[in-house]
Amino acid sequence: MIQKIAITSSMNLDPFIEVCEEHGVAWRNVAENHGLPRDGTAGIRWIPTQFAMSFVHELATITGEPLGRLAGERYDLAKLNPLIAEELAQAGGLEQAFELVMKHFPDSSNDTLLWPEKVDGQWMLCFRAIYPITLAGASHAEWFRLIVLMSLFRPFLPKGWQPKELWLCSPPPKKPLPSYLSKTKVRYSAPHSAFPLPFAEGYCPFVAPSEPSAWLDSLLALASTYAGMPEFSVHWLSRLTNTTPRTLQRQLKKHGLHFNQVRNEARYSQAKALLSSTEMTVMEIAWRTGYSDSANFNRAFRAWAGVTARQYREQHSRSRKATGYQSPSGHQ
Repeated sequence: MIQKIAITSSMNLDPFIEVCEEHGVAWRNVAENHGLPRDGTAGIRWIPTQFAMSFVHELATITGEPLGRLAGERYDLAKLNPLIAEELAQAGGLEQAFELVMKHFPDSSNDTLLWPEKVDGQWMLCFRAIYPITLAGASHAEWFRLIVLMSLFRPFLPKGWQPKELWLCSPPPKKPLPSYLSKTKVRYSAPHSAFPLPFAEGYCPFVAPSEPSAWLDSLLALASTYAGMPEFSVHWLSRLTNTTPRTLQRQLKKHGLHFNQVRNEARYSQAKALLSSTEMTVMEIAWRTGYSDSANFNRAFRAWAGVTARQYREQHSRSRKATGYQSPSGHQ
């Protein structure tokens, strides 16, 4: 079987296991049922995100608790990753802490996009999972990620800080929010998750390189990372890079490019990779590449490749068999 691309570190499950042990839940049996190791916290492993989330979903069903939030409150970076915790503790302020979090966040999972965005004059730290919020366990994972990220920045914020607002893809929870969110306005069913970070005036999270070639490389790297988001547009990218849509288009034109071309090539590249190297359904790949339904995705893919996504996968599969290609796991 071809391995799934979305993976997460087993250390992210440690706080969930801690909550379950407090509630007397036999989590080892549940872990085994979802293809996860029974020894839990014994060393760091990379595990499929889908397995981890189905595991969390069943645990939440058993406990009846807001498991993602409770696990996030127990997250201890110093215990789980002391080297990164030490580096973060030495940060000179919120801005440097932000840069370190952006640098190290991919070390814990590859299933979430993280970016800064200025909304109504306020910088927000935004994040979005590569899977839909309707997937079993997704809302618990979102709450966990939110609480963990806020905890990483609390040492650099005023004592007693509460975010003025939160954005969550999840629907409203059944249980009341904790006291530390009592003054927070929460927007549920949002397009992505977010909370405000009070950066110093004039601070820009993204600084464009001065060399034209380096600027283009940076922009293409951003497109490769974020093109799979439905809201990825010239306006969105210009906000991220602290410029205007007109200036961004003009800079791209100097390199013989147009924004739509950059976005489409990034999405096409992602789609080809997912179709040829994973067992994700076409609908899942459509979601991963910025489309809310498979019909629009297939229409776009046919325009790019001349065939539908399913036909491309079949052609690639036949080609692999003809050449005797084997995956690293030894399977064709």
